[in-house]
Amino acid sequence: MPIIRRQLIPSEVYPDDIRYNPGTETVQSLIGDEWVDNLLADPRTQTTLPPRLTSDPACDAAASVTAALKNQIDGVLVAIDGAQSAFTIAGIILSLFTFGVFGIFISLALFLAHAMLDAGTGAISAALTEAAYDTLTCILFCHMDNEGRITGQLNGAKTDVEDQIGGLGATILNAMLTLAGEGGVNNLASLGDATGDCSDCDCTPCENITDFHLWSYGFQSFGLDLEYGSNFIEITPELYSGDGAYYITLSTEDNTLCCTPIALEYLDMGSHTDFYHIWNGCGEPNTEGAIHTTIFYGESVCSFTEGWLTNPGRVRITFSA
Repeated sequence: MPIIRRQLIPSEVYPDDIRYNPGTETVQSLIGDEWVDNLLADPRTQTTLPPRLTSDPACDAAASVTAALKNQIDGVLVAIDGAQSAFTIAGIILSLFTFGVFGIFISLALFLAHAMLDAGTGAISAALTEAAYDTLTCILFCHMDNEGRITGQLNGAKTDVEDQIGGLGATILNAMLTLAGEGGVNNLASLGDATGDCSDCDCTPCENITDFHLWSYGFQSFGLDLEYGSNFIEITPELYSGDGAYYITLSTEDNTLCCTPIALEYLDMGSHTDFYHIWNGCGEPNTEGAIHTTIFYGESVCSFTEGWLTNPGRVRITFSA
């Protein structure tokens, strides 16, 4: 059979009017002569495949995502043992995502490839045991809805991966989840055929979520349309005319009633700049609270205030016990 050679044109791999900008960590489209951030073009946000119809959609979806990630990581281990290059390993990582222009994320895949090469197969295998993968399945299951979808819960899942798996295993798994995004995770769940058993998964949410309410710590409470979910609160930050910023203020007003916020998701697609973080740790006096330089993730709190310089739109705060 004759060998056919032809020129490889980049636009045949992915459109030449779309790129990933590592500096801004955004997907951009070429509009005229200018590259412009375009969240709608980011394949990590696009769920394009319908959910699976099974007797336990959430568990089977979680098991399918875990199986897909494990299969790809196993392929990387073979490549490392075969002395393959970082570019080859990055290609293996990206080949998992067959449903979008994930080729634009070559820089992210190369970063992970180099990290895995540096760690070596022995360390990776020791970090990612069957028990670690079982834990990942439970984490994904606990953050999926009844159809097996991750919606506004990916950061919470990644926080749980760090807390429950930790170390090198968490670094690799969270890098894969970040590369996939919610859209990639949901599409992998749809493409899979695994059947899971999540009977031992503990998804107990914080029982004190509904004790958090709008709270005035001195002169005014902030927040609109407060709604409660099984493990989250949704609220719209409110404009303060005094400084033109947007705030939420929530408290249980009882320093023994606490929850741990593990993720904050922006449900609208506007720009946002957070700048103001106040919280009271569990057991601390329920007063205005101490000013911090970072958001409250991972802290057990009985009250907190968040501020944004620009309107962030509606937000969802996910809690663990």
